[in-house]
Amino acid sequence: MVVCAFHSLCLGKITNPIMMALDFLFLPSDPLKRALVGYKQKWHLGVKPVIGIHVRLGNQNPEFNDQKRHTLEQIPLFVQCASHIEEYFHLPNSTRWLVAADSPRGFQEILKYSPPHKVISVQPPVIIHTEKTVGYKARENMLFVFLEQMLLARTDYLILSHSGYGTIASAWGDVKGPFDFKTCNSFVDAASQIDHARERHSIDRIE
Repeated sequence: MVVCAFHSLCLGKITNPIMMALDFLFLPSDPLKRALVGYKQKWHLGVKPVIGIHVRLGNQNPEFNDQKRHTLEQIPLFVQCASHIEEYFHLPNSTRWLVAADSPRGFQEILKYSPPHKVISVQPPVIIHTEKTVGYKARENMLFVFLEQMLLARTDYLILSHSGYGTIASAWGDVKGPFDFKTCNSFVDAASQIDHARERHSIDRIE
């Protein structure tokens, strides 16, 4: 029996030695694996529908002084989009919304506009910015950063702020969409429309 050291190597996906090393280094640690399994079981991920919502406002707390991304006035758009997805895809009332936010205020605003018992989140919610947090706090809480990101990747539908964090989560997982929170349009559909328009333009030029 052949035993593979790396899961991607076993599947024949990686043959480059450098990529093998990177693949090994970026495997989830045991604490992260345990946390993922625990939340997947708790929320029945993969069994009951879950809509992921990533709220990226930009944290104005002096500790972070992160640039402003979106406004609190736009928070209802996330809730409206989640409700629209439920209606459009005929999801059951038991559908939950997994919310990851970059500030306590953003999370509280989502709760304010959401139906009761709809929102779930990693507990306790930890606000941390990888590029602005240093020292022991960054090391201790980094697990929560990747935990939320990997849980978002395991949702059925994903609503995104304009942020690389959520975009990476959507690329990791097999989520439907992802959906832009402002328009609630799927980025995939939008990309297809752009490609179609480019093809149409090329044909027009040839003709």
